[in-house]
Amino acid sequence: PDTKLHELLLEILWRGLRRRPDACEKLDSLAAGDSVDLPAALELLAKLTGPGPASKLQQVTPDQLLEWNLDLALQLNRKSHEVIGLPDCSLTWGGLHIAQCVVTFSSHTLVVEGILLQANQSQADEEPAAEDIFIEVPWALVHNPEVAVVRGIPLHLPVDVEALCAIGGLTPNLAALVSLPEAALELTSTAPVSDVSGAVEELKRLFSD
Repeated sequence: PDTKLHELLLEILWRGLRRRPDACEKLDSLAAGDSVDLPAALELLAKLTGPGPASKLQQVTPDQLLEWNLDLALQLNRKSHEVIGLPDCSLTWGGLHIAQCVVTFSSHTLVVEGILLQANQSQADEEPAAEDIFIEVPWALVHNPEVAVVRGIPLHLPVDVEALCAIGGLTPNLAALVSLPEAALELTSTAPVSDVSGAVEELKRLFSD
């Protein structure tokens, strides 16, 4: 699954459900086992996800949607096992260093979300100047990622930086920090060993399918 596409489609679905005030009531009745006359689109949604998750989605607030978008999408996705999350990560990529980030792997992309502290700042500072970072790297721009995955954590992923910049996957300021046209993105994690090893095994299966 493509994580960004999941988030976009979930928002479209959520907006559609919010425009049908009667949808939640009908889906709740269906979940209770009652016979309900549903519009074709709602009937298909209920068959794919079950009436419960669809009904709960309608009750999600806009702020909750922004915060939980991907998690909600995975709850509705029958292939959610193909999205692998690894918390408590750090990234080094040429001259770019992100001390704390979360990494999500899917069959299409590697996504890094974290905070970049500005020069001469540390996490111990009371109010460090920081920038939210979102980096999405398609596996097509990583040289032999399956080899890196077999080697495990830390992951060393040689990325075609120029191609990534060309498709907008890396902002100019971050590209300037990376500075090399082909630099290995290195990921490490301080998560519990069992979590890291489990994520690596799932990632191996992702590439072996």
